[in-house]
Amino acid sequence: MEELNRKKKVLDMMISMHSMLRDRYRSWSFATDLVLLLSAAALNTLIFVDQDYITDYLGDVKKFNFTIGVFSVLTFLLSLVVLLVKWKEKSEQHHNAANELTRLLNSCRDLLSEQTVTSEIIRIFTSK
Repeated sequence: MEELNRKKKVLDMMISMHSMLRDRYRSWSFATDLVLLLSAAALNTLIFVDQDYITDYLGDVKKFNFTIGVFSVLTFLLSLVVLLVKWKEKSEQHHNAANELTRLLNSCRDLLSEQTVTSEIIRIFTSK
């Protein structure tokens, strides 16, 4: 019985950890996707707008070209980050792990709620 209580606490800690990592990776993924989308939209806007119209406000073609270059580099770098770090996949993996551990924790709680828990039942549960 004491072993089941210990396992219950460990499972609860592991679920908390996986949930925290799932949420963190999901937030990072959303933030990079949002900045990538905004950067690509700004780049497309700058590319397709007439240079004469823009230079009336910026005053110089070099500033305009520099701005296009900055958004091009930002878009490229963010696309590499998204490709390499794979925060969406990591978030999904932690989500799946938290779900599996939750099912195991529920089984543990069911066992603890029973009046007669034999050492054989505990052994079967701990071998999972």
